[in-house]
Amino acid sequence: MTFEELLKYSYLLRTAHQDGRTPEFYKGWNYRFSFFNVRPFAGTRTIMFMAETRSITNPRKVSYKLIMQFKEVQFKKITNQEEADEYAKKKDWKYVQIQDLHFYYKLPSLKTDDVMVKCACFDFRFSFEYYNKQYGALVGQPRLYHSKNKLPPRNFKRTPGVCKHLYHFALFLCHPKNRWVDSKITRTIWGL
Repeated sequence: MTFEELLKYSYLLRTAHQDGRTPEFYKGWNYRFSFFNVRPFAGTRTIMFMAETRSITNPRKVSYKLIMQFKEVQFKKITNQEEADEYAKKKDWKYVQIQDLHFYYKLPSLKTDDVMVKCACFDFRFSFEYYNKQYGALVGQPRLYHSKNKLPPRNFKRTPGVCKHLYHFALFLCHPKNRWVDSKITRTIWGL
C-alpha cells in the first residue's frame, strides 16, 4: 500500500467523522523533528526513516516516535570514485553511508512505492494501527488493545491510514531541501 493510498483513506475517514476542529485550526502548524535517522537495508531492499517530534496539540508536549519504511528500494553499492561521480549527477538517487559501505539509493515515491508506517500517538494507535497491520502497512506488531467501553470504534470504516504526525513527516521527507523521497503529496488532509 502506498503512502498516497493511506492518505486517501485517512482523508475519507476524517471527512466522514470530523473531530470538531476546523481546517483553520491546522494551518500554520510547523512540526520539528528533533531526531532523524535513515537506515538502509540493501539486502532486503528496504529503507527506514525514523524521527521524533513533539506534540503541538497536547499541553504536556509529549514526544512521538515515527517510522516510515519503504519496500523494494533500488540500491547501488559504490566501489570506486567513478561510480560515485556518475550517481552523484543523477537527481533521483541519494547518497547514504552504512559504517564503511557507501551506497546510492533510488528515491522512493510516495505515490507508487509500498510503505509501512508507525507512530506512537494515540490517534494512530486507536484509529489505524490494527487496520494497517491487516493491509500490510504497519511496521512491527500492533500494540494490544481491548475496548473498555461500549462506544463505537474510532475507525468505524475499518480502513488503514496515517495520523497528522506521519503526514507532516512525509512532507518533511519530500521537501526540496531534504529530498529523502521523491514526489510531492497531492492530497491534503485536515485542510492542510
